[in-house]
Amino acid sequence: GHGLKRIDLKSALLRIGDFESLTYEKGAHKTISRLKLLVSPCCRPPGGDMVFSMRRLHKNRVEIIEENGHMGCGFIPRSLLLEILGKTNDIDSKASAGAKRVFAIQVRIIGPSTIGVAKGMLVAKDGINAIQVPSSMIKVEKSKTDPTHDDVVLNVHKCFPWNSHWIMGRLINNDPNVPSKKQKEGLKAVCSDVMRVFQSKGVPTDVLRK
Repeated sequence: GHGLKRIDLKSALLRIGDFESLTYEKGAHKTISRLKLLVSPCCRPPGGDMVFSMRRLHKNRVEIIEENGHMGCGFIPRSLLLEILGKTNDIDSKASAGAKRVFAIQVRIIGPSTIGVAKGMLVAKDGINAIQVPSSMIKVEKSKTDPTHDDVVLNVHKCFPWNSHWIMGRLINNDPNVPSKKQKEGLKAVCSDVMRVFQSKGVPTDVLRK
């Protein structure tokens, strides 16, 4: 547009990650799906706060770990998870009760100079000091040119459990604090795979029907 600085799209992408290394072995749609990771929406933390869960972190807060059957799942220090899901942009703020229940997050991670572009799950873990990213989470290798920046951007796409998951759990566990009618109206039917998991864990059939 008028007055805007012209940029070379290819050069801009290569400063984020090594997009040239992507192959078409599984179809061109794979490249498109990798580009979509750059524009994935981020969620608001549980508890109804209006602040979105996206943070720019120093590169030393993220490390790559050896793949050992992780299958796209890494780890995040529990303290850092609460910091990211805090009620305001102030990292010293207290997280909401809903945020404190979160044990895993679905993320997009962009670190031009360190990991490239990654996606997957991060599970809260005690005893670690940095986000641990296995190779199975990395979808685009780090930049081989001039990285856009030296930091790591963490985009929280989804939180688990979400408010609806928590309400569903209260129903299944016969919680004395029965969810309100309004809360139950927002629940979706449980998929068949989840139902089978509940059955294998011994959840009574009459409870599942409810």
